[in-house]
Parts: sequence; structure tokens; C-alpha cells
Amino acid sequence: MTFLNRLCVTLLLALAPAAQGADSSVKVLMHDKLTAAHGLLDALATEDYGKLEHFAGLLQDLSKATTWSKVDSPDFQFYSKSFQNAANYVKEQAKARNLEGVTVGYVRVSLECVQCHKFVRGQIPKR
Repeated sequence: MTFLNRLCVTLLLALAPAAQGADSSVKVLMHDKLTAAHGLLDALATEDYGKLEHFAGLLQDLSKATTWSKVDSPDFQFYSKSFQNAANYVKEQAKARNLEGVTVGYVRVSLECVQCHKFVRGQIPKR
């Protein structure tokens, strides 16, 4: 298994538990974000800068959806803004055709996902 495949699997496993306790609109949004993150990884692996810009922009847009207002808190807003900044960094690096920068940005996006999901899991009451 390649490094990128392992990273993708790790990301998928990190994201899945947080979506389980969410309502259906948040689950759909999380699925869309995961699909966009997968597209970002595919574009990274193939050095497709146009797709990298597209999926980074899509991740930014999805993270600004009004559905997230249901999880409104200063901490969540911090994680959301950090994620948007990481996605924006990927987009900027893709425009500059900087593969190393895009790779660093992808890792930043992944880390922001994991950090936010750790936070959200801590906020959802155990059933």
C-alpha cells in the first residue's frame, strides 16, 4: 500500500465516527466533503492542477455551508476557519503549479479534518 493510499484510509477512518452521530443533512455534507477530499488526493497523485484547484475550492465552499451553523461554537469556528485556510493554501499552490506545496496543503487539510473531528466527537453526548 502506498503512502497516499495509507493516508487516504487513515483520513476515511478518522472521519467516519464523527458523522455517525450527526443528523442526515450533516451526514450528506460530510459525505460530499469526503468525496471532494478523495478527488483532491486523486488529482494530487496525477498532478492535475485544474482538478486540484477545483476540489480545493469545493472543500472551501462545503465548509461554509449553512448546515454547519448547527454546530456553532467559537472552537468549531476556529477549526472551520483553519480548514478553509488549508484548502485555500492547496488552491493557491495548485495555481502556482507547486506540487510540493500542494502536497503540504493536502496534509494540512487532512490534519484539520482529524482535529475538528476529535473536537466534535468530544461534543456529541455518548448514547
